[in-house]
Amino acid sequence: MISICLKLTCDGNEEWSRTFGGDRYDWGWSVEPTDDNGFIVCGTTDSYGAGDGDILVLKTSNQGQMQWYRTYGGTARKAALISNRPLTVVIIICGVTNSYVPVISIFLVKTDHNGMY
Repeated sequence: MISICLKLTCDGNEEWSRTFGGDRYDWGWSVEPTDDNGFIVCGTTDSYGAGDGDILVLKTSNQGQMQWYRTYGGTARKAALISNRPLTVVIIICGVTNSYVPVISIFLVKTDHNGMY
């Protein structure tokens, strides 16, 4: 499971909390706000996609409900999210992989606002 995501009020009270992920190991590495007051969460998943550490990107509403998720690529990935503003236009995902060559290399994906190539 990806760790619980919390949204707090400005005085530190919990507004909502959500848990995302499957029955294997899933990690959230970064969260970015979107222009529609939702969030983009980027991480790594063993539960979805090809497994063994695929990149996982999901979009939530401003209340934390998942609107969509996408997985990217082969195995052995770790991910971070780098965003161009506004996130409703483009999402850039940067991480490392050893899926395609025998050494660790940089992995870069540019998608539209729905996570599609």
